Amino acid sequence: MTTISDISGTTVFLANIPDIQLGEAESMDVVVVAGEVQCFNETIYCESDGFCWLRDMLSLLRPHLSAGLTEIEITVGLDVYYFNVFYCLVFIENLYGSVEDWLDVHFLTTTMVKRTTMDSMERLAVYSTENVHLTYQALYLLADGTHSTVSGQFSVDRSLYTRGNITCYDFSPSVIDYESGVEGKLLGYFIFVENRSMKFLLDPTVDDSQVSRFVYLNAFGVEEDLSLVGTLASPRQVDYTSVFLKGLRRTLSPDLQIPYRLTTATLTRDEIISLTEMLSSESVWYGDAADDKTLVNYSGDLTFVPTSEPGKAASAEFSFSYAFRNRRWDETSGRIVNNVFDDTFDKTFN
Repeated sequence: MTTISDISGTTVFLANIPDIQLGEAESMDVVVVAGEVQCFNETIYCESDGFCWLRDMLSLLRPHLSAGLTEIEITVGLDVYYFNVFYCLVFIENLYGSVEDWLDVHFLTTTMVKRTTMDSMERLAVYSTENVHLTYQALYLLADGTHSTVSGQFSVDRSLYTRGNITCYDFSPSVIDYESGVEGKLLGYFIFVENRSMKFLLDPTVDDSQVSRFVYLNAFGVEEDLSLVGTLASPRQVDYTSVFLKGLRRTLSPDLQIPYRLTTATLTRDEIISLTEMLSSESVWYGDAADDKTLVNYSGDLTFVPTSEPGKAASAEFSFSYAFRNRRWDETSGRIVNNVFDDTFDKTFN
């Protein structure tokens, strides 16, 4: 049981906020403010135990929060309480120490090991109130069949953006290749940011044409990349309604449908975690480049096929489609391209 006094003055992850006991009374007037937005102003009546409770804070606060730390103000009658919430949509189990301690040793991701490809983008976000020190360690396969390990600091600023105390960095394989200067095949690398570390693995045998690349807002509200090796099918069809007018069949409201069906190669458990998180995200984009992404709509048909392959868990199949309404003519290529983003789309999966 957590009382309003217990949570006052603390910092908690959004998904970890418990039901809050406000006090023993027949009813209480309660106002909740997140940042500068009032998100709740109601009278709460006592439950069967005689106490008033503020429940399901995740659902209450989520629409009003974004990545990072937000101050929450709860007014109960004439009393005002404050605490801080860090945006995180997954429950952090066995949390030892404070939220700040956890953030000091973790990137803003639920992934511990990532498989990627040479031409893929790889972003990692960090929450820190101080300047951080960035280093890498990379493993290469050389032309003579031997292996070489190289480590170092980054020669230029690799940050993509900073929002408050959150900084997102570009740690793509191409960046590591450029920084190391080694002539060989990159097999994997570690990224170190103070006490945080992330492991990336590459398969040099993967052909780029086999890779489907996605970007999504992860559980911490920051962009994360997922590269999936597999087969992407795209059967196109036109849905329409037809009626007879004056003895002739007329076509009404033709609608071009371009569903995509991705069948992946066998995935690791970390990749399955990332995939399921991506398909539960509010915003998912498909595209090969950071500035050439298209919002997509997941069809809700994810299936897994278990495997006995060592180190792997299962392959996956799922469908998605572009979130656009019209087609666009591209003058450069001289053809219609089907990646028009409709900014009226509400970024939710139906």
